[in-house]
Amino acid sequence: MSEGAPLNAASNDDRVATATYCEKMCQELAKMARSNDLSFLAYLLSMAEEEARQERQKGAAPETELKVANG
Repeated sequence: MSEGAPLNAASNDDRVATATYCEKMCQELAKMARSNDLSFLAYLLSMAEEEARQERQKGAAPETELKVANG
């Protein structure tokens, strides 16, 4: 699928599920990195977690449809 193409409901659900999974995994990995004094890795994973969270929230938001009037 090309970037910017509209997503159907099934692919949007997959996208939200994937973002949710990535968010949780990054959160756990960042915790592991912090507990082992891998501060830069923990930072990068936290940034990835935040990106996944934003994508999840964006995908979970109700979509608005634009109606184009045919002349």
